[in-house]
Amino acid sequence: MDERSNILALDPATICGWAHSSGEHSVWDLTSRDLGGVLRKMESALFSIHDRLGVRHIAYEDSFYGAINANTKLFHGATRGVIRMVAFDINASHRGYSPSTIKKQATGRGRDVSKDDMVEACRTQFGIEPSDHNAADAIWILYMARQGFYTANKNVKTKKVRRGKNARKK
Repeated sequence: MDERSNILALDPATICGWAHSSGEHSVWDLTSRDLGGVLRKMESALFSIHDRLGVRHIAYEDSFYGAINANTKLFHGATRGVIRMVAFDINASHRGYSPSTIKKQATGRGRDVSKDDMVEACRTQFGIEPSDHNAADAIWILYMARQGFYTANKNVKTKKVRRGKNARKK
């Protein structure tokens, strides 16, 4: 099987953009009264798309590090946790991309890129009319994953840290 098949790309938010390597793309409305409801809806949507289309790799926007607001940071961390948990459950690799990396790939600029710029980049580069900016981001994330911008995180061998007199002191 081609390493670039069965990729699911996500722009996680309460209106979550998604794109699959099958060519399907859209948004999920995960709106709920509380964070737990949003996370349960996300988990359900991820398992549903896996059951319907198959998922071997999940690529997603990882906004956690760029968030300043504590509630926003909590939301991004929680959605990242759900994505990773589902990836583990379905035996899929996963990879997050910073918002600036995605924007730079789409427009050539990593900053000062509007939501409309991302939609226009989809139209211009792919001839795709995304339903909104969330779907446009997911389409670009899928493009990056297809181009090999992801690295599978499964079966990664870690190097043992040497302790003792030759170890680096911090």
